[in-house]
Amino acid sequence: MVANLQELPGLDALLRTLYHVDHFFLVHLDVKASAQARQGVESRIERVLDERGNGERNVRFVSPAMPITWGGFTMTLNAVYGLTQALHWNTKWDYFINLSASDLPLLKDEIAGILGEHKAGNTSFITGFKYEPSWEGYKFVDRREMFAEDEAVMRNTGREKRWPWAILDAHKEMLRRPMPNIFTVHKGEFWVMLHRSMAEYVHKSPDNQARMLLTYSSGMMVSDEEFFQTVACNPFFPHDTLRVHNDNLRFVNWWGDQASPAIVPTFRAVAAANSGALFGRKFSSSTEEGRDGVRWVESYLAESSRGRVISG
Repeated sequence: MVANLQELPGLDALLRTLYHVDHFFLVHLDVKASAQARQGVESRIERVLDERGNGERNVRFVSPAMPITWGGFTMTLNAVYGLTQALHWNTKWDYFINLSASDLPLLKDEIAGILGEHKAGNTSFITGFKYEPSWEGYKFVDRREMFAEDEAVMRNTGREKRWPWAILDAHKEMLRRPMPNIFTVHKGEFWVMLHRSMAEYVHKSPDNQARMLLTYSSGMMVSDEEFFQTVACNPFFPHDTLRVHNDNLRFVNWWGDQASPAIVPTFRAVAAANSGALFGRKFSSSTEEGRDGVRWVESYLAESSRGRVISG
C-alpha cells in the first residue's frame, strides 16, 4: 500500500474493507511525511489489528521510507523495494498487489479465491501496450528520453507537487539517448498483480533482464507505468514458465479528457461494482461526493458478504 499525505483519510476505508489475518500488508509512507502524519497512520493500523488481528501482526511499514516524486524513478524503485521486502518477510503469500490509499476492493472474500484459481499457472495481471510518444500535459513528450529526477530543481521551480517538468523546461539543450533496439518499451498502469514467481524473477533477475530494464527505467519519465510492462514484454522474458494476462483487474474512473482518474461518486461506484474488476479507484473522502462513493462501496461489500447485493 502506498499512502501519500493527501490520501491518508482513505487508508481507513481500505484497511477496513480489505484486512484479513491471512493477508500481509506493507505500507509505505513518504519519508517527507511529518511525525504527526506517521503517528496517525500507525494509530489507524493498530486500531485495525486490535479489532480484527487475532494477535497477528501482519501489517508493517516499508523501511527505510523513501522520498517519492510523482513521475520520477522513485515511484518505480519504491515498488521494487517493497516487492523485495515482501519476499523476505514471508514465504506464504501468492500475489503481490500494489495499492494506493485511494483504492478500494470491489469484492471481499472472493478475491483470494479468484486469484487462487490462477496460482498454479504462474499468472500475473498487468495492463500494457506498445509505448508511443504523445502529448502529455502541455507539450509533446517521449518518456524514453533521458529524464533526471532532481527534487532541488523542482522545488526551485515550484513544481514538485505536480509534474516533473522542471528538466523539460530547462534552458539548456536536454541530454538525449538513443532509443532501445533490443527491447520495446511498453506502457500501462502502475497498478499490477504479480504472481510470486514473477516477483521473484524481478527481484533475483537471474538472466539480468529485469535488472538491466530497471537501470534503463531510471532515466525515464513516469517509469512506474512502463517498468513491469516492459519486463513482461521483452524478448528474453521466460514466457514458457511465467504467464502474463493483459488486464490488471482494476476499475479506474477515467472521466472525460482528464489526465488522471476522477474521484468516484455513487453512480460510478455502482458501475465499478458491476465491472467485474477486483479493485477500483480513485476513491476519496476529500469531498462529500467522494465520501458518498466510499460509503456506497462499504455498504455494498457488507451486504454482499451477507448474501445480498444492493443496487444504486
